[in-house]
Formats: sequence, C-alpha cells, structure tokens
Amino acid sequence: MTLSTNLICLAPENYFRCAAACVCVLASRIEWNGGDHEFGRKINQVFYRRTNAALPSLSWHWHKEGLSVKRRLTVVCLYLGVLGTAPAMFADITDYLYNLNGTSSCPASSTVGTCSNYGGFAAVPGLSSSLDTSDGGTGLGSLTLTFNPGAGSYNVGLWLFEQLQQPGWNEYGSFGGTPVAGQSWQVDVPDYDYNSSDPNFGFLPAGAGTIVANTQAGTLSNTNYVVGNNSEYVLSCTGDPTCNDYVSMAMAFGFTLTAGQEEVVTFNVSASAPTGGFYLEQIHPADGANTTETDYFLTGSAAAQPVGTTVPEPGSGMLVGALVALVLSPFGRRLARQLRTSGPVLDAPKSKEV
Repeated sequence: MTLSTNLICLAPENYFRCAAACVCVLASRIEWNGGDHEFGRKINQVFYRRTNAALPSLSWHWHKEGLSVKRRLTVVCLYLGVLGTAPAMFADITDYLYNLNGTSSCPASSTVGTCSNYGGFAAVPGLSSSLDTSDGGTGLGSLTLTFNPGAGSYNVGLWLFEQLQQPGWNEYGSFGGTPVAGQSWQVDVPDYDYNSSDPNFGFLPAGAGTIVANTQAGTLSNTNYVVGNNSEYVLSCTGDPTCNDYVSMAMAFGFTLTAGQEEVVTFNVSASAPTGGFYLEQIHPADGANTTETDYFLTGSAAAQPVGTTVPEPGSGMLVGALVALVLSPFGRRLARQLRTSGPVLDAPKSKEV
C-alpha cells in the first residue's frame, strides 16, 4: 500500500482515520491504488472529507470477500474513523451539475463523466451564484440565472449531491407543497453510487439511480426514490425500499419565451424549512455518530420578464416611497395649495454690481 500525499497520518486529528484504514487494508487483503471504485470512495468520504484533507483518488480492489465482509469492515472503520473523530459538522457539497437547456456544467472534481464542461457554475453564462461549494463550506446559498436566448422552449435544472453528515449513506429524502406549472424534481441516489456495491441496489423503486441523467436530459421523474427512514448507519439494512442511502436532489423548470422575453431562474439552498411553496428536503437522522437530525432544503422559482428588466435599488424605492408619502401628507397638500395660489416663483433679484 502506498500513499502519494503529504504525511497526513502524522497529523493528530488523523490518527483514528489512518488506524481504520490500516485495519481495513490488512483484514481484507485489499490492494490500494488509483481509480474510482465505489467502496473506496465511501471509505475515503467517511475518513477524510470530515477534515477536508487533500487526498489522491483511491480505490479498493476486493479479492474473495463478499458483501458481509464489506459490512463488517465498514462497521470497524466507522467506529475508528467516525466515532473517534471531531464532532459532526455540516458537510460541504460533494458534487453538482447545472443543466442549461442540454449543456451541463460540473466542477472539475465531479464524478459525473458526461458533463459538457467542468468549469463549474462559473461556466454558465448569465448565472450569478452565492452557493458555497468550497471545501469545508456550508453548502448553502442561491443561484440566479438570467436567460435570454430568444423565442423558444427551454429547460434549466440543478442537481446537488450533499452528504449532510457521516456516514453519508444514512440519509433519506422528502418533499412538500405542490410544484408550479413547468417545475419538475427528483430525489435519488446519484447514478454512479447506485450499483452492485450498494446494499440497496435493486430494492429501491424502479427508476432509481437516474437523477444525473434525467437532469441532463430535462426529464426529471417527479419521484422520491429514497423515502427512508430505515437506518443504514452500519450498512445493516438491505432488501427494503425504505432503507436509507446516499441522497441527492434535483429541480428543473421548463418554460417558453416569446420575442423580447428573458427568464429569471432561481434556486435556493437553505438549512431552514421554507414557509410556503414547493420544496425538496434531504435528511440525515440522528445516529451513532450524530446526536441530532440535519436538514437541507432546495427551493426554486422561474419567471419571464421583458428583456433588460432591472430591479430598482433598495435606496431608490425608499426615496420614491418617501416622496409619495410627503405628497399625500397634510403638509404636502397645504404646500401644493400655496404653490397654486401664490403664482409663479420669481427669480431672486440680482445684486447690483459695484
């Protein structure tokens, strides 16, 4: 086993993580090398993402051990790598994709292999973002797109994969409210995580594991595939469509523009439940590593407006309101009457030149 990274095992905060990795490697005769195998990514996420340590891409190549061994080792690693670490915290965004009518933008670190570009949100023309996607960030914020392609029908969508706490596979989804016309959505295991290494593979409702492809195609299924809430904390839940799993959320808007129109599409990610409208919710329940539940909400809106419409600055609106209030006040009415009855205001006499 080799690690081509800085000596992270020398850092005190990583002692438990390195011990867990050694236990797993030695006990299961795992060969550790470059790649992107599912279990390797899970272990990497559990032990290292919590401190945002920079690591190479890792994979685990199994020889003869079956799923039961994988679960037992995962339990050992969880106790060493999760329970022996710092207190739980709100994780940063794992992956995302923004679909602008068939052109998909993903971050450079994305596991999605079919993106049109890997420039992230900055590669989307007309998009303004305050969504915190940094390592160790909040994963919260908003995205606002002003889209002016000309007359036609279009689709704009956002897919977000966030692991709220560790282990990331012990989460489930929900939704509330009623979507507006043209709004579509999906709650699902990421496509690349729903495979034979997932204990829930084949047991979630038909159509699961399609959220990324559906976001790119503009065909979200309006379905929650991870309804939970049956704990998967130690990968003990199998064969049940209510098992928790990795959870990601997607929302999209389909709309038609006429000549001279543009669409403003906004997505907002918050840790607070919205007071109204349609929303998607991702939930990490209290478990052996987390004493309280963590919630994550996705909302959105879309509206057409004339091209070039601008929103008045807050100060301008206040000034106009103040002037209206002055005119309608008793003082304003008296002043208006005096101006009407006193005639035109004459220029002040000029001073004589000496």
